[in-house]
Amino acid sequence: MLSSEYLVIGSGQTGIFVTEELAKAGKKVILIEQDIVGGSFVNEVDMPRSILMKKSQIFSKLLSSTAKNKKILTELVKKRKEISSDITKEIRILQKELLKKLEDYSNVKIIKGQAEFSSHSLIEVNSEEERHLIGFKTCILAVGKNLEEVRINAKIDKKVKLLSREEVYTLIKIPKTLTIIGLTIETIEIAHIYSNLGVVVDIYEEEDKHVCLSNIDRTAVNYTLKQLLRKQVNIHFGWKVASIKYSKNSNTIESENGEKVKVSDIFVPTFRGLDSKYLGLEKIGAKFNKTGIKANNYGAVKCKSKKRIIALGECVDNNIESKKDTINNFLINQKVFENDKSGVFQSSLLNNITTKIIKINSKNPVSTIGLSEKEAISKYGSQVKQKVIYNYNMSGFCKLIYKDSNKELIGSVLAGDFSDSLTPVLLQSVQNKSNLLEISYYIESILDI
Repeated sequence: MLSSEYLVIGSGQTGIFVTEELAKAGKKVILIEQDIVGGSFVNEVDMPRSILMKKSQIFSKLLSSTAKNKKILTELVKKRKEISSDITKEIRILQKELLKKLEDYSNVKIIKGQAEFSSHSLIEVNSEEERHLIGFKTCILAVGKNLEEVRINAKIDKKVKLLSREEVYTLIKIPKTLTIIGLTIETIEIAHIYSNLGVVVDIYEEEDKHVCLSNIDRTAVNYTLKQLLRKQVNIHFGWKVASIKYSKNSNTIESENGEKVKVSDIFVPTFRGLDSKYLGLEKIGAKFNKTGIKANNYGAVKCKSKKRIIALGECVDNNIESKKDTINNFLINQKVFENDKSGVFQSSLLNNITTKIIKINSKNPVSTIGLSEKEAISKYGSQVKQKVIYNYNMSGFCKLIYKDSNKELIGSVLAGDFSDSLTPVLLQSVQNKSNLLEISYYIESILDI
């Protein structure tokens, strides 16, 4: 039987971060991963998406520059297939680097296998090779959610094969056409990626244009929709899908009004949740539902176990407002972070830096730093003003949100090409309460406006 001061289950973004911080503080940690170290963050969604986004942007520029030369265009489209193998290669390199760096910590032990509570104070880990019983003082659940359900209320034939998120972001298949059902931040990003690759994309959204994406900044929404139209992405508003049927190697979507459209590959946003038997949570009396495990602002799970059970990251119930703050609160409570480090969520292993002041909906197209326009108006009322700056080719914009009385910058919204280049500058500006005139002059000078 093994034992450890800290037991971390799951090696995705949260699990890696927490393991690294505990290890640096000299704590003894056992890290359990049922599949590949890095979890879905490295292997299936986040990192593949980041790589694919960059490669698709490069491909888009090449595609537009060679549009009149059919021979070169044909060769270029053939080379598009190489992007998938490039993603696989880069992910494998990252996996090896990540594993090596974790193994460099002498106080970290990695065990592969499926973890499940066998009692209130013991975890059982089963793999193909062996079975482990592990005792712990603190068990940290940093797992993903194991249920995936489509978000649309439509009848779907069993023969219909919907594209998974992993298939979309690792580019396992490059369709000639792609049908996306539902307009969300994620599907907007997918539409951008695949239109960059020369794929014809159609989005079917049941809501009206002015109703969908109600939680996102309206300037960002309007800008993003215009960008999609410029990329010849077809958006069908007020088109509620009632059924998806399979027939002769194709699919047919039908609206509530009886309108039918033949399509090929389909992507539908999914809801991720927890299975009732996941990790044997019922054995320790933990409270949870489909949206996640119930925990307080320090990650503590109320249950029958006398040991500390902590839930952090994606597996936590969706009602927790700031999951990053919860992670930091836990590490401060464990005396891993000092109080002045509150708000930092950083992993040198994953080369990922995010602070609580940045609320990233998606690296592209929209990110918010500081207060959004709605939050600012709620807090400061009529004092709130805004200034929108576009770059020369309209491939990005920056909305500066400020108080009219003293021109203090209190928030900003970035989209497109601005997202990567201006994030560090605006983060510092919001934190330092910079003056609007100074920051807008700086942005306009570097853009030569």
